[in-house]
Amino acid sequence: MIKINILPDELRIKTQAYALPKDTMVKVSFFAVSFLVGVHLILLLVTIFKFFVVSGYESKLPGLEPKIVYLESIKKELNVLESKTKVIDELARKNTPWSVCLYKLSKNLPSGIWFEQLILKDELFTVTGKVVSRSDNDLSVLNVYLNRINQDPRFRSVKLSDIKKTVFRNQEVTTFSIRGMLQ
Repeated sequence: MIKINILPDELRIKTQAYALPKDTMVKVSFFAVSFLVGVHLILLLVTIFKFFVVSGYESKLPGLEPKIVYLESIKKELNVLESKTKVIDELARKNTPWSVCLYKLSKNLPSGIWFEQLILKDELFTVTGKVVSRSDNDLSVLNVYLNRINQDPRFRSVKLSDIKKTVFRNQEVTTFSIRGMLQ
């Protein structure tokens, strides 16, 4: 699109360039330059100040290296101790107190049976003992005991593993071994 202005020169709007007076232009230029120089001087002073602060820290650094090594070793020890503490806490939560298990084993014990040895490895336990019965029904007494233990939820897979007839203090006794797992 072409624009044609057919107005006479007298009626046309003339654009005038705005010109600042020369002395105002000098003052504005001087102010702008002095402002920029001032900002640069302030930045230079801040940089010099920070340089001295950093060099002060750098001079202290060699004296801090043994302390840093010591702190790192303490941090490693702390991490090891925390991991051990977590393992111990986990075991304490999982583990049934052995005194409770021993109480349950002895509570269900019929007369004529006594323990000679109790071994615990992880969750596996082994009980070695002797049975004496006046009516020669040692095995039935042991079966009663095994049934009582198997009914307790703290024990699982409890089985009679070894049976021998022996003489103990001039009395015929049956030596037995029971193995099972703790819950």
